[in-house]
Amino acid sequence: MVHRQVATIAWLEADSVCGTPTEIRKLSEYKEDGIPVDIKLPVKHVITKELQLYFDKITELVLNKPASIRFRRALISLATDMGLHPLVPYFSRFVANQVAQNLHNLTLLFSLMRLVRSILQNPHIHIELYLHQLMPHIITCVVAKRIGNRLSDNHWELRNFGVNLVASICKRLPFFY
Repeated sequence: MVHRQVATIAWLEADSVCGTPTEIRKLSEYKEDGIPVDIKLPVKHVITKELQLYFDKITELVLNKPASIRFRRALISLATDMGLHPLVPYFSRFVANQVAQNLHNLTLLFSLMRLVRSILQNPHIHIELYLHQLMPHIITCVVAKRIGNRLSDNHWELRNFGVNLVASICKRLPFFY
């Protein structure tokens, strides 16, 4: 009996190209020992220049102007606009990277959680496909041992915000979490 080994390669880039594990082509190769190995490579998914520009503007506002009126308008746009579904993997990766690198920056963490909340509120986005990528970072903002740099940072407000996000996800999608 021959055993088959399967390896899946997946990546996510914010450079107008996105590969997802569900969009794969299959190649069959053999290792030195003669056991067949299936390698699944993602198919490149190209987003429009307009969506790439939108993503760049939103991420710039999150990083540089989280207290601005433009940022608030951007959050409303994220929560209501149709056609943003192709950007969800990009936003998910952006949130993941920023949360991991910036646990000391309370303002940025709040901006990221507000971004996630807006995406969750958008009725045109099927967020259940990306919850497994977003939940660890939301929960990190809830249970991280240390958030912020100063003693005066109100990390409890961020933790409460994160708990409310998790509660809204559980209420909206009870079969996932």
